[in-house]
Amino acid sequence: MKKKGPVGVLLKIPGDGRPGPHTHTSDDYAVVIKGTMHNFAPGDEGKGIGPGGWWLQPGRMVHDNHCEAGAECLVFVYLPRGLDFIPAKTPGAKAAAK
Repeated sequence: MKKKGPVGVLLKIPGDGRPGPHTHTSDDYAVVIKGTMHNFAPGDEGKGIGPGGWWLQPGRMVHDNHCEAGAECLVFVYLPRGLDFIPAKTPGAKAAAK
């Protein structure tokens, strides 16, 4: 998208899928529609969030997501300042790049 602005997206994530640590410029507001999702700071997956559950992820904070194995997840995500995905640098990624 050339122009940044409010956007809502439906994300379909396969069972046991995860994007890896990342950030977004915008805060993101998410509601789980199907499956069990985790939204967490790297290293602390915590308890899953089922259908009807939600989270607010402040912009520019490193986090990861995980759809529990066994079923796909469907999540509605609203980003008031537009959609982007910025992979977070991790110690493992630095070592692999050298």
